[in-house]
Amino acid sequence: MNAVLTNRVFGLDILRTVAIIIVVISHSSINLIEEHGLVYLPDGVDLFFVLSGYLIGKILITTAQQTGGFNISATLNFIQRRWFRTLPNYFLFLIINIILIYFGSIQGTLNKYLVTFFVFFQN
Repeated sequence: MNAVLTNRVFGLDILRTVAIIIVVISHSSINLIEEHGLVYLPDGVDLFFVLSGYLIGKILITTAQQTGGFNISATLNFIQRRWFRTLPNYFLFLIINIILIYFGSIQGTLNKYLVTFFVFFQN
């Protein structure tokens, strides 16, 4: 059997599936009606944050065990790998949204603070 499949935690896959379903339902126009009104679902994004924290923590602890403890080099390597996985997608979709808004394909406004999204100072 494939090593990737044997190291997976089935329960985490179930939680990830539940989170995806919750996000899809809450972003759609589907309303779940019960006898007494609407059924409010938990926030699927919060569940993703909890799962991410668990998985990132597990990676950090495993790395620390393999290298004999926490050190700056391993931590910086971990951060660099994470950022190189997320930043390209972030910038791609940021630029796509800017282009779509600029040409009027989607609703939105481009204001003087647009550059803050490129340097993570938007808040």
